[in-house]
Amino acid sequence: ATGCDGVAVLRFDRAGAAIESVLTATTAHAIFNPEVLTGTALADLPWLDRRFAHLRLLGLADSAAPAAGQEVDAARFAALRIPAVLLVGFAIRGQRAGALLLCYGHPQRSWSADHQLLLKLCGASLASGLERLQVDTDLRRRGEFDVLLERTVNDGVWD
Repeated sequence: ATGCDGVAVLRFDRAGAAIESVLTATTAHAIFNPEVLTGTALADLPWLDRRFAHLRLLGLADSAAPAAGQEVDAARFAALRIPAVLLVGFAIRGQRAGALLLCYGHPQRSWSADHQLLLKLCGASLASGLERLQVDTDLRRRGEFDVLLERTVNDGVWD
């Protein structure tokens, strides 16, 4: 058990500039909804935007008393009633693709090493699975293109 009150998977748009979709699971008593982050430009979360890297852990321990440089992001999370968040970013083919968040209903004094390791492992697994799906989709599209090409290769010769 992580002791968190919610988990969210943020998927970024193709440019890696905005949150395109949010999948969440929260406890029954959670007073926040991370889904409202959908459509948020990462430029509006400058701390996250600047520090984002593949499988890099980032923590905002107390949105009411943020560390230097976290003020803008902390204000956004505080407005969403998320006092603390631990997250890991992930990339697909070198392009930032999203983040996995553990959201807490109370400020955190420190982050458990077990939770950090769990988050990194889940982030790596998620990125790997999404990359595999993307490769499968690309191969399927390529196969469809090859079939169409084979069917039409002689059309130009006879016209």
